[in-house]
Amino acid sequence: MLVNWNILLCKATKNGSSKSFMKILIVIFLAIVLTGCASTQMKSYIDKPIQEADLELGKPVNIIELPNNRRAYQYYWGGGTVVIPGSAESTITGNTYSTNINTIYKPAMVVSSKGCLVTLIASRIKGVWIVKDWRIPQKLVC
Repeated sequence: MLVNWNILLCKATKNGSSKSFMKILIVIFLAIVLTGCASTQMKSYIDKPIQEADLELGKPVNIIELPNNRRAYQYYWGGGTVVIPGSAESTITGNTYSTNINTIYKPAMVVSSKGCLVTLIASRIKGVWIVKDWRIPQKLVC
């Protein structure tokens, strides 16, 4: 994903929404960090029975039979809901004879994601499904 940061920064500061721009930067930063966390967690299941993943990730949403005595187990990882609080900014102008109050309301936002669909690939070894590989989406934000 290519982002022209100069254009975003100029638009954000021109519109007076530098706080919104900072929120966008924080979300992008967290997405990058979480992608790293996902790969670290998925690597921890390599050479372990698939039940280890089940204990931490819950029941898989899909199980796909693959060639060569393998299976792909898919789980939702991460996700959740975050509430970004709203705000109100008031400006009072005038003199002793007249006063104007201008209030700008910014509504609260609820951001929700079911998470990334991650895949653990297991091989059947002595009757037990052992994780041998993993896949995570190549998107910036899942």
